[in-house]
Amino acid sequence: MISTGQVTGTWKNSKSNTIGIAGFTLEEINNSLFIKIQGVKDGLLPESINDLKAHIYTASAESDQCIAFDSSVKLGDRECFFAGNVNKGLIIIATYIKMNSDSDNNLFVREFFYKLK
Repeated sequence: MISTGQVTGTWKNSKSNTIGIAGFTLEEINNSLFIKIQGVKDGLLPESINDLKAHIYTASAESDQCIAFDSSVKLGDRECFFAGNVNKGLIIIATYIKMNSDSDNNLFVREFFYKLK
């Protein structure tokens, strides 16, 4: 079984004026990892995205530690893909936003998060 202890909990963006993710919570429920994302008012994402199932990854076939995760969701006119990884006690999330309209640019945002105690 893969341990998710180093990623579970509530995380806050290190940048206060983000247009992406303000913070998120990762929670293990019945051996599955779920993410709740907090967006910001007038940002790229809704202010709340709840209970997205996340896929977990390890560094090797022998490892039992979760070091990365991903999740995705469709939000009206856009599809969002989130890929996170642990690095030096932080979680870095790359957010890919694919617009379903040919007139809008697809977007990429990379943000750094620290764990709240």
